[in-house]
Amino acid sequence: MALNDALSEQAFSIKSTKKTIRIEGGNHTGLMYGAIELGDLIALGYDLHNLDLQKTPFHKDRGIKLNIPLDARCPSYDDSGDAAQKNIEHMWDYKFWTEYLDKLAIYRYNTLSLWTPNPFQVMTKLPDYPDLALDDVYVTKAIPKGTVMEWDEPGGVNKLVTNDMRFVKSISIDDKIKFWQKVFDYAKARGINVYLYTWNIYTNGTEGKYGLTEEIDNPKTIAYYRQAINVFLQTYPQIKGIGITAGERMHVAKNEDVADKREKWLWDTYGEGILDYKKTDPNREIRFIHRIWYSRFDQIMKYWKNYPDQFEVGYKYVKARIYSSPKTSPFVGGLTKSLKENNLKCWWNLRNDDIFVYRWGDPDYTREFLKNLPKGTTAGYHMGPDGYVFARVFSDKDKSVNGTLELDKHWFKFMLWGRLGYDNSLDNDFFKRQLASRFPTVNSELLFETWQTASKIIPQINRYMFFTGDRHWAPELCASRESFKYTTYFRIAKPMPGNNILNPKRFAQKSDENNINDHDVTPLMIIDNLNIWSDKVLKQLAEIGDDSKSIELLKADLEAFAWLGKYYASKIQAALILETTVGIDKPNGLEKTMKNATQYWTNYANVSDENYYPQMYSRVTTLDWKAMIKDVKRDEELIINSRTKHSLTNKLEIRDNKLSVFYPYKDDGRWVRLNSDTKGLAKLFLYDDRNELLDFYAHQCETGKSTLIWEDLSWLSKGNYTLVFEIDGKTSHYNFIK
Repeated sequence: MALNDALSEQAFSIKSTKKTIRIEGGNHTGLMYGAIELGDLIALGYDLHNLDLQKTPFHKDRGIKLNIPLDARCPSYDDSGDAAQKNIEHMWDYKFWTEYLDKLAIYRYNTLSLWTPNPFQVMTKLPDYPDLALDDVYVTKAIPKGTVMEWDEPGGVNKLVTNDMRFVKSISIDDKIKFWQKVFDYAKARGINVYLYTWNIYTNGTEGKYGLTEEIDNPKTIAYYRQAINVFLQTYPQIKGIGITAGERMHVAKNEDVADKREKWLWDTYGEGILDYKKTDPNREIRFIHRIWYSRFDQIMKYWKNYPDQFEVGYKYVKARIYSSPKTSPFVGGLTKSLKENNLKCWWNLRNDDIFVYRWGDPDYTREFLKNLPKGTTAGYHMGPDGYVFARVFSDKDKSVNGTLELDKHWFKFMLWGRLGYDNSLDNDFFKRQLASRFPTVNSELLFETWQTASKIIPQINRYMFFTGDRHWAPELCASRESFKYTTYFRIAKPMPGNNILNPKRFAQKSDENNINDHDVTPLMIIDNLNIWSDKVLKQLAEIGDDSKSIELLKADLEAFAWLGKYYASKIQAALILETTVGIDKPNGLEKTMKNATQYWTNYANVSDENYYPQMYSRVTTLDWKAMIKDVKRDEELIINSRTKHSLTNKLEIRDNKLSVFYPYKDDGRWVRLNSDTKGLAKLFLYDDRNELLDFYAHQCETGKSTLIWEDLSWLSKGNYTLVFEIDGKTSHYNFIK
């Protein structure tokens, strides 16, 4: 083993003769990758004679996005989910980090981005703010119910959380600093660069102390942040760079230039803080990543154009939907133009807010996705969710899995996004050998094909009905943060741009006009895809055989994907029937299709419930398959009777000062607020101008005044709509124009 300056960073070569195998690396990371590669070649049965390999990273920077839950008093962006709360104590366990970082290195990740609104109270000691440092570690005992804004704005600290906490670890702030220095040293030894990302402005736990507030004009808050970033960099020389987010809580008066005001604050805090640090260590390069979020490109360049070190931007590449389409994202065209004009590169935030529970694995999808990242403007990528924490497994019922690393449970998925980012030419034979090595008693060809087929289902659904935000959609539970997604919505769902998909409403319009073309992807094609893939998976699972625990758990996940695919196919089929049978009270096939959907969901719930505990998703709601059967059955009843029982002609307008609906709420045309003094099941129906049910929301109101928020109505196209609110036998309806 030897270093070779002729090779680039992270690159390696392996050459064999009759007596030796020589590994050379462009740096120590490249040498490590070469050694791991040789281990793979041996374990996977490749011929070691006449080896002559040379590998150079396809994408230089390949990373993980980890919303790090540090403490109930120091949360990440949204720690209301079980994954965050159950992993807080593991963030302070050195054994977790050694296992985690080892796995990242093996999978060829060289970047770890830690995302938190404000970590400074638990990671630094600030000279001018000694009372802000927090000893020990706490979690909250508060249990969220999944209602909107239940724990206030994400990322913040609120009394509901901090008034009911549980102590989990005794550790002083000095030992906390030593802990993170040790973790970051270990990351560096594994060739992993660590970045800190923040949202702004979050003074979590500091309000009222030293005059700190979250007001953008408060000079004391600016001084605090400026010192915090300076001290953070002094404390952790291992940190490679800083990423920041404008917006979220950067409130600016309406008569002021919002983008300019926010950008000036960011420069006065992070920019000046980094410059303060570089006065003491001018040779250390602090890579800076400015997210394009609540910001404007011209204002970014106005303040940051003279930043002394490497400056890049960050962007949510396919919004929150990494599992949608492997094509080049339809959302980056304007940005790539600005990047080229300003000679900048972009970190692509590959947000997975779709698949948390089940084991996904499609090498062809991943390979094409990473290959299609924009050439010439890509700095790197980091993959991960906002609504989940991939740390230790906590919801699996199998004792051999529960408590292990998510990187081990989902080893195939994490391997794909790391290995194919480093070497995009890895063929499917390599991954089939991986399966054969891990599951030696099964037909690896059949398992590979079945796994890849099952993994097509959720991307197909996401292309059919595309939501940009994490809280707006969770395909594993067919729900948004506000409500279950009823079949009526599937009629008018917005497809992912750039895929030529027609929803049933548009399909019916184009059919009437005899205007369907060869490029159109119709609902019938989507239904066929989902049914063909699902049936194929179910058939092949029976042929795979082997009753070992690891195979049985994997097969259960693939079966879950298949039943979910059948369920969505039925919902789209029912939506299509509704759209093509206007004026018919009881369309042929509608009742059978909806009863099939209920059975498919029940099958999905049974196989899932056998292997997993219900859990709260932080950005959406509770994933409880059996409990959601009531929503599925309600959906069946609504659709079968959608043109009779729930027709607007049968609704009476009742004015009652105890019932009120506000739309638009917050003046942005998206939110509906419902106020009720009545206990009972509140129902909100949304109808279009031809009296067809579009969406439905139900919530159990408690005794006393209830305030319910329902969003997001931004997906509605222009037109006339009616909201119908019903509770305790009383009904009100409100007409509005979008």
